[in-house]
Amino acid sequence: MRHERIVRTLTTLFADEIEVVASSVGMHVCAIAKKATVDQMTAVVGRASAAGVACHPLSMFSAGGPPRAGLVLGYGAIATVDIDEALRRLRSCFVG
Repeated sequence: MRHERIVRTLTTLFADEIEVVASSVGMHVCAIAKKATVDQMTAVVGRASAAGVACHPLSMFSAGGPPRAGLVLGYGAIATVDIDEALRRLRSCFVG
């Protein structure tokens, strides 16, 4: 339920910024930046942290190839009722 809710919101409200990597298992959602650079996505993560939203830049998981710009969002510890507010805060972090 949390996975689907996050993916649905990212796919609709964040469509101009990121593309969700398809997956059906796990406790994380990965999204690739459509236009932003690695540095810009790292800045988004910093603003998100300041807004109380924990996520990671996809670039920190690079192994062997050039880092990709994007986000990794874990949802194992977030209550379903808190997802919409967290994603609203995250969305505001793309402007800045």
